[in-house]
Amino acid sequence: MRAAAERLGYRPNLAARALQAGATRSVWVLAGSLTNTIDRRLAEHAETVLGPAGYDVLVAIHRGDDV
Repeated sequence: MRAAAERLGYRPNLAARALQAGATRSVWVLAGSLTNTIDRRLAEHAETVLGPAGYDVLVAIHRGDDV
């Protein structure tokens, strides 16, 4: 079975695995701006620390808009 999967170029769907496991291993960093040195360094540090531990680091920019 594994040989057939490799021959066909099968790649597991990581999102589906995360749903099955009940955890995404994703961490969001909410920043005001990436031009702000503190926000940018926080995002970079999160990736440096969490990336090798198997987490995806996602960055969102919040402009303070009222909803």
